[in-house]
Amino acid sequence: MADGVGVEIDTDGIAVLVRYLRKVEPELARMLPREMRHAAGPIVQTARSLVPQPSALSNWGAWTQGGRDRSFTRKARTGIVAQTDVRAFGERNQINLLSLFQKDPAGAIFDNAGRHREGATGRSGAFLENLNAKYGDPKQKGRYMWPAVEQNLGYLNREIQKVIDKWSQELERTLNRAA
Repeated sequence: MADGVGVEIDTDGIAVLVRYLRKVEPELARMLPREMRHAAGPIVQTARSLVPQPSALSNWGAWTQGGRDRSFTRKARTGIVAQTDVRAFGERNQINLLSLFQKDPAGAIFDNAGRHREGATGRSGAFLENLNAKYGDPKQKGRYMWPAVEQNLGYLNREIQKVIDKWSQELERTLNRAA
């Protein structure tokens, strides 16, 4: 999510769990990111559905670049992906268990354009005024990525907890077999 906006879910010990799982059962540890991305599926679908169809904003809906037609909506929707990184970072050994990203530059601009617009004048100011009038001001959280997370936050908490519980039990079984 843009500008480091995120949701922190209390998952004490998950970084340690993942680290031990990677040492003891590397095959199982490779499946964890896949399951996290699967848990994020409904959020990705919601975010994709919130991307609007091309509209009357001039030169925004489709344009030609290098001889090929580019559709903003298609690229922006497919650019929304869930990612996970189980490498620990920081002094608290935190991991980025799940992130929602927009990989398409036009989609990222649409989601965040105008967040830091103080003093925007001329064409950029007019563009932002038109965009905000039609799709809302993203100053707080964005136009579609953060609203998708907010709509699915209860689901996300439940699914992440299920995945963590499953992997904790799997690690316990593995350690019990090894002992």
